[in-house]
This record gives sequence, C-alpha cells and structure tokens, in this order.
Amino acid sequence: MNEPNLSIIVPGGCNSKCDFCFWKQQKPCDNYYDFLETTLASLPEEFNQISLTGGEPCLSKYLIDILYLIDRKKFKKVILTSNGTGLYKFIFDNDPHNNLKSYIDHINISRHHYNDVINETIFHNTSTIKIPELKKCIKIIHQNKIDVTFNCVLTDNLQSKEDILKYIKFAKSLKVDAISFRKQHGTIEASPQELLFYKGYITVGESSCPVCRTKAQYIDDMLVYWKNSSVEPSTELNELYEAVIHPEGKITLDWEGKIPMTISSPKDTALKLIAEALISIGQQLKNLVDEPTPVVKKVKKPNIDPEYKVDEDDDQFFDFSELKKEKTAKAKVVVDKIKKDKDYRPCYGGGIC
Repeated sequence: MNEPNLSIIVPGGCNSKCDFCFWKQQKPCDNYYDFLETTLASLPEEFNQISLTGGEPCLSKYLIDILYLIDRKKFKKVILTSNGTGLYKFIFDNDPHNNLKSYIDHINISRHHYNDVINETIFHNTSTIKIPELKKCIKIIHQNKIDVTFNCVLTDNLQSKEDILKYIKFAKSLKVDAISFRKQHGTIEASPQELLFYKGYITVGESSCPVCRTKAQYIDDMLVYWKNSSVEPSTELNELYEAVIHPEGKITLDWEGKIPMTISSPKDTALKLIAEALISIGQQLKNLVDEPTPVVKKVKKPNIDPEYKVDEDDDQFFDFSELKKEKTAKAKVVVDKIKKDKDYRPCYGGGIC
C-alpha cells in the first residue's frame, strides 16, 4: 500500500468501556519516549501521517510530549481521536497561544448519539463531554483552523432513517465539518443504515479495497462518510496496510500486537543502500574489464608503398585509440545510469559514495 496507516496508541487509561472497542490498557515501557522517537525516525517514507488514539489521549500525561516528538516535515498530517473528555482542558492548558495547528491537523470526536444520556449509556460512563462544553470545544478548535469530524459507531440506538437525520441535524447545530458513520468492524458491506440513503442523496465519492470501503454523501448539506472495514486489515490483505505503535514498546502490523513489524534505523538503511550501490558499480566495472580484448600481433611495421591500401580487417594495423574510445563510452553510460537511477543515490549531499 502506498500510504499505510500509522497509529500511536497513547499510553494511559480511558474513562469509557464501549462494547465494540477492542482497546486494552498497556503499561508504557521504561524508555517510552526514546523508543517512540527512534521508531518514528526509522519508519520508511511511505508513512507520512499519524493517528493518535487510545484509550483516551486527552487524559494522558504523555500526549503533549508525543506531539512535540513528531517531525512535521516527515509526517504531513496528524490526527487526534478523542471522545471529548479532557479535550477542552487539554487545549487551554497546553495551547495558550493558539498554536495547536502546529501539532494537529484534524480532530475526530467520538460521539455515538445526539442525546447526552444515550451517549453516556453507549460509553458506559457519566463523565463524557456534554453538549454545552462540546459546542465550546468545537468553537475553539475551529479558531485554531482545525477541522472536526464526529465519529459515530452505528449501534441499535441509531437504526432508522429518522434517527440518522436527527444525528445529522445535531451535528450541524454544533458546526462540525463532517460525520463518519462507522459500521462495527467485521465486513465491508454497506450497513442497513447506509442503504436507507442509497437513493435521493448526492454521492460525492466512493473508494474500496479488499479490507475497507468508504462512501461519501451530502445529506441535508452535511458531508457524511459511511465507513466499513475488517477487524485486522493487514492479516487479511497480506501486505503492509497499517502499523500500530504500542505503549509497551513495540510496533506491529495489527491492533492485538501479535504481528511484529521489523524496521531498520536510518543509519542502517543508508549504509545498506550505499553498499548496494558500490556492489553494483563494482559489477559494472568488472564487466567492462572482463570483455575480451582483440589480440594484436606485435610485428614490425613494413615499408608500405604510398599506393598501398590498408585492409581494415588486417589486425596488424589495429587502432588502439578506437578501443580506448569504445571503453570510455561504455564506462560513461554506466556512470550516467547510476547517477540517474534513484535507487543508487543513497547518500546525503549528492554523489554516489
């Protein structure tokens, strides 16, 4: 996959116990920040965006320092996913000068119902963010020029078309930028709720792969995403789909942490590329040297009549300058190819070695 997902599970707990969530709390390793910094620096360039998730990231003491560690030149987009608890306090405690945009580009807020009481029931707690505070929180996020999406996992509490339309009206009243209705993990087929809006609404895009599918629509002037995916995409796709950085000090290709991902340090990667380039150059030069050289007879040049025409096939009159020109031309072709070939430009500052 060209741009695989990268998720950092932020160390810490969560104030919710959603039935559909497979998160399990992990104790962070002793050298967590060193581990994270080294891991982020070692990831290949295909990884260019990060999703910060949990637990509940905004309740974690690690979150702000994790944001400081992320190299924004390498990772062009950073997404924070939160249920909203502690989000308002996090912004005001850590962003007094409205610089949040320097660290975060997009915020997903998990909100599974438009009614506060039913939303608390789904989260299995009474401390989730309430509508008045949520409204103020979204306002300050927008002041930072960061867009907000509501993530809503479809449960039995949102089944009818009327329920979905009420949720959309609620989201519009809070001025969110988009809604993602997510079917609970399992298959990529459309949810029953999505099928209710199959006709009569504008579809602006649809994409899919063997393990996920997304459909975008405008419903009552709100951008709505219908999202469906497998539980563990990497195991079903048999290729690099996503990577997950766990608090306990490991990076895996799955959320359960069973499939380790092996990565090399930047120094090891550079040395490997340099070594491969040198081997290739050596092989090319060896091929030039091993080419058979015409056998030239060392004979005394005879006195030749000015009228005598030299036979070009006569090896006693072989022109050594032509051989030199030919080999020089071949060598130039090899060097030019190496210079142009991106795979053979591993070093920093240009050049081949």
